[in-house]
Amino acid sequence: MRKVLEGMIVMGLLLAAPAAFAEDHRVFVGDGSGTNGFNPSQLTIHVGDTVTFTQPSRATAPDAHNVHATSGASFRCAAGCDGESGGSGDPHIGPWSDTITFNSVGDVAYQCDPHAQFGMRGFIHVVADTGGGDGGSSNVPITSGFTGAWFDPAQGGHGIFLEVLAGNQILAWWFTFTPDGQQAWFGNVGAIDPATNTATVDALQTQGGRWIPN
Repeated sequence: MRKVLEGMIVMGLLLAAPAAFAEDHRVFVGDGSGTNGFNPSQLTIHVGDTVTFTQPSRATAPDAHNVHATSGASFRCAAGCDGESGGSGDPHIGPWSDTITFNSVGDVAYQCDPHAQFGMRGFIHVVADTGGGDGGSSNVPITSGFTGAWFDPAQGGHGIFLEVLAGNQILAWWFTFTPDGQQAWFGNVGAIDPATNTATVDALQTQGGRWIPN
C-alpha cells in the first residue's frame, strides 16, 4: 500500500491558507558532537520565509563554525551577523543562533568558512509563493514543524503521527479502523523530496495491535 503525503494537504489540517504565512526553517550547524555539517544541508523555501541557523552547545569535540553566503545572498553569521551592532560572522565555538529572512527568488549557496574544504556547505532554493497559480507545486516545505500527532475534527475516528527525521526522511503512521470497527495501523519511514515538498511512504499494516489497557 503506497501513500503520498503532500505538504499542502497535511498542513491543510492545521491552517486554512498555508501558503499565506511565512515559515521559519531550522538548520542545525554541526550535530552537537563535533561532526561538521549542516542539517538539513538543502532547503526549498518561499519568498518571505526565514531560516534560523543554530549551533547547539557542545560538550565534547568543540568546533568553531559560521554560516557564510557564497552566492545569491550576502550574509556572514555566527555570534550575530556582520553589520549588526555587536555582531560578528567570525567562526564561533559556543552556542549561537541567527535568523535570516529571504525576500528574493533564487538560489543561495552557503558554507562554513573553516570547514568548506571538508564539504560543510549548504544550499537554499527560494521560490515564489504563488499558491499554485503558475501550475507549479504549492506544497509547503516538509520541516520539523510537521512532527506531531494530527487529526481532522471533521473526520473523527482516525489520525496520523508524523516525525520528520534527518536526511530528508519522514516517519508516518496512520491510526484508523477497518469497516467492521477493528483497529488498523499503517506506517513506515519514507523519503521527502525537497523539490516537490512531498513524501512517499510505502506503508505496512501492523497485525494484532490493541489499545491499552487490553
